[in-house]
Amino acid sequence: MLAVLGASLVLARAVNYGPGLTEDSLAYITTARHLLAGEGFLDGDGSHYMLWPPLYPLALAAAAGLSGFDPLEVAGPLNAAFFGLTVFLLGRWLRRRLESRFLAAWAACALAVSIPLSDAAAWAMSDPLFILLAMLALIRTDAFLTEGRTRFLAAAAAYGALAWQARYIGVVVPFWVGLLLLCRAAGGGFPRRAKQAAAVWLAAGLLMAPWLLRNFLHIGELAAVTGPRFVWNAYPFPPHYDPLRQAGGILRGWADFDPPWAAVAAAALGAAAAAAVAGWRAASPCGAVSPARLARPAGGLLLLFGGFALTYLILFVALMMSGGASNQVHPRFLAPLHIPLLTIAAVALDRLVRAGRGGGPKRRAASRLAAAAVAA
Repeated sequence: MLAVLGASLVLARAVNYGPGLTEDSLAYITTARHLLAGEGFLDGDGSHYMLWPPLYPLALAAAAGLSGFDPLEVAGPLNAAFFGLTVFLLGRWLRRRLESRFLAAWAACALAVSIPLSDAAAWAMSDPLFILLAMLALIRTDAFLTEGRTRFLAAAAAYGALAWQARYIGVVVPFWVGLLLLCRAAGGGFPRRAKQAAAVWLAAGLLMAPWLLRNFLHIGELAAVTGPRFVWNAYPFPPHYDPLRQAGGILRGWADFDPPWAAVAAAALGAAAAAAVAGWRAASPCGAVSPARLARPAGGLLLLFGGFALTYLILFVALMMSGGASNQVHPRFLAPLHIPLLTIAAVALDRLVRAGRGGGPKRRAASRLAAAAVAA
């Protein structure tokens, strides 16, 4: 229901106002029209499409071909579907990984009504598709680390490779997943961990190699296979620091409350959430969650999502500061960070509440106070 709610909010904007359009959006839509006409990956002026990876135009063309509508008309509903599916899959995964049903619903609700995520989904851009694939890669990585089944590793490699096909910065997904598999402490011997990491990196490289080779054959310059946006010597050094300040302002804005009433309301909601968690657990023990999954340290989840968020942020800011890309940081560029940060908060809340139940009155009170602060 929360997934339908989130998708409906995005879809309502698309129905009333149409999808948000930029020059990038027009390139995606025009290329999808060329694909439907059997003309291949071409821009509006007939030049070769290469500034963006191919997955999103392919998704637009497939949706338009199946529905019989123009790619411009299907962009809004398609992105709403990607957003709703993200809410559903994250909510279902959190339900399995958290002890508290209430906190799983709380996190899914926060995703469904998230302004950064819904704003990103409102544009005819590849962000919702990239976010969905990136989160699926992380979820499957967690499943592999928890249960050790090869099919989960294969799924993580596939989703990571597809995330790179959605956005060029998506290379951070297979890079981080492979790095985590390689460096984890409890992963057997180094040769075994190296094979697992290599499987993720190889899958991503093999899927992207034909596209990069195609671009190279059209351009003839190795440094510009992703278009001129990533030519590192486009501007003189030292790098521009405006993107760093803009990214910091966007992240601060996610946690910015206008005092005093918004801060008071947030603290009250956090305290109410913590109290509801305690009441829920007292009245309805969560017996559906596997004790083995709950026994896994929360640090693994925090590292998985927190490390991804940090790696993405560092790479993004480095690219923007290089001068080879646009120096204007749009809030939707940082939307992929919103889910990892919210997931970390949900995991921390769940562990705080769980830890507080087994101690004395002071420990329980301290746990609920800390949970209220995190929720706020």
